[in-house]
Amino acid sequence: MTLIFTKFDSSQKGQALIELALALPLLLLLVLGVVELSNMLNSYLVLTHLTREGANSTSRGTDSTIDSDLDAVIAAADPIIRSDNPGQWKVIYSQIVPIDRPGDPEKYKINRVDTWIRGGFSKESKIWFHGSPVNWAELGVLPSSISAGNRFHVVEVYYDYRPSIMTPLENFLRSSLPTTFYERAIFTDVFLPTG
Repeated sequence: MTLIFTKFDSSQKGQALIELALALPLLLLLVLGVVELSNMLNSYLVLTHLTREGANSTSRGTDSTIDSDLDAVIAAADPIIRSDNPGQWKVIYSQIVPIDRPGDPEKYKINRVDTWIRGGFSKESKIWFHGSPVNWAELGVLPSSISAGNRFHVVEVYYDYRPSIMTPLENFLRSSLPTTFYERAIFTDVFLPTG
């Protein structure tokens, strides 16, 4: 009788081992997927914060502080945006400035200097090019909300997300999820009280 129970006990152990061998890769894939999606979400949130802080800080400064403001917010986005991965990201700062008649929404243009563009990712600004007229509808700004002489500060960020080394999910991610992120923030001039 004890021989039957011993045989039954060892077959139970063998069955549990086979079940573990079959389930372990699926569990590992699930854990790695959660880690990778968390990394993607973190990257997206860092980029959102970068655009808002960039537009906010440039709207409070002067034209002479734009480069230092951009460098500061890019440095704060480390480790997502780093100096050793410039082909993976691009930060584009632009101003929307009035021409001729301040306050007339039809009389605004894009102002951009080459030094206001950082990174080497091969994407261009979605708000057009230097000197072009402004398409307010595309920017999501109501022309009726523009006060006379308003100047706007726009920060655009592109980022090519690449899976981390510890999760071998690159082919799956590239085919199933968007891996190029784009974020934009627009702030108007902030006039700080003097004195």
